[in-house]
Amino acid sequence: MRVLSDEQRTMIFLSRSIWVPKGARCCSNHLYKGHLSYEARQSVKQSKVDDIILNKHNVEKLIANFRLALKHAGSLDFDDPGALENETYTTITGLDRASKRSVSRICHQVRVALMQNFVPYHVGCQHVSREAILAQHQTTVATELLTNGRDQVVLIADGTYFFCQKSSNNDFQRRTYSQHKHRHLGKPMIITASDGYIISSLGPFFTDSLNNDAAILKHCMLNNEQEVLSWLRDNDVLVLDRGFRNTVNTLNRLGLQVAMPGFLHNKKQLPADEANRTRFVTKNRWVIESVNGKIKQWKFMAQIIQNSTIRFISDYLDIICALINKCQCPAVKDIENGREIAMKMHEMLTTENRLQERLAKHTGTTSLHWSKHNAANFQFPPLTEENIRDLTFGNIRLITFSFWTLSRKEDMDKTWLQ
Repeated sequence: MRVLSDEQRTMIFLSRSIWVPKGARCCSNHLYKGHLSYEARQSVKQSKVDDIILNKHNVEKLIANFRLALKHAGSLDFDDPGALENETYTTITGLDRASKRSVSRICHQVRVALMQNFVPYHVGCQHVSREAILAQHQTTVATELLTNGRDQVVLIADGTYFFCQKSSNNDFQRRTYSQHKHRHLGKPMIITASDGYIISSLGPFFTDSLNNDAAILKHCMLNNEQEVLSWLRDNDVLVLDRGFRNTVNTLNRLGLQVAMPGFLHNKKQLPADEANRTRFVTKNRWVIESVNGKIKQWKFMAQIIQNSTIRFISDYLDIICALINKCQCPAVKDIENGREIAMKMHEMLTTENRLQERLAKHTGTTSLHWSKHNAANFQFPPLTEENIRDLTFGNIRLITFSFWTLSRKEDMDKTWLQ
């Protein structure tokens, strides 16, 4: 039993015109997210009529509770079962509150219809040919930086995740717990073209210690999930992050090339040539992060998914990816743009770190301590947008510089640069 709060007693008074005395209690199963359910409010009956004398303090508190209740009350809140009355549900949807089975049956029919008549034409390895990917979805930047010929397809793969509930099944609960995120979740594998067009979504998979990104991708390739190996050809390029390092040998044995950022190997920073080669990868890999962000924009994937829905999560993910391909623009709108940038990056591939050389020449060291400066008195050459694009080989969000500086400060344990 829980004691009703002032806000809960106020909602009963507003909806039922019944004043509930302070200290009244109710069962916890009558509450939904801290609020009384619709059925609980409707079940409140008037037991007796008493005269209540309200002083100034009581009136002020009652008015404050009215304002708070009105502030929190949305026009239409379908997430809270107690927010709308049965007549309102019937007026809006044609279904009453008791029609849960009808709604479930309709959702099931819609899901089956989409999986049969929509998804196969917009997502999956068999819905698009390699020739179509090369002609319509492979960017010039990816072709120039990562391939040696015209017939090589550049694909980008990465794992995303969705949160799920705890389960009474001990094995399921253990295998869905991620020690990295410290939460229960599932992990699908997304494969896209270099412009962000989703080719396939694989999984989802468990997230225990046995199922990291490398293990999941290795499983998909060795088991030929969705006939992915039949779609790929020798020397096709797969762009991956460092988390897939344990699967590189397997992919090479399958005839695939892997483009991956370099590793420090106990060094403080990458040599200039390795850093430049790494930029070839990061220049193309960002689109998979954009796709994962689009998937998380769907409310269904952003919230905790009910365990009763887990068995259909693969279908829902395919439907979302198909809708993104059909209705949204890819991450790269103009695949032909960027040839000049790619050529310039190729020219600078073997360029040494001039700033490092200058520091070594004039100071005898390759690093300096960070120091505070007043921005008003610090003379820095003004840069146009074109200058910045030349330095960054494309667009970049200036706000990311502050986060980069902070991370460098933490790594180097130096003074914050202002």
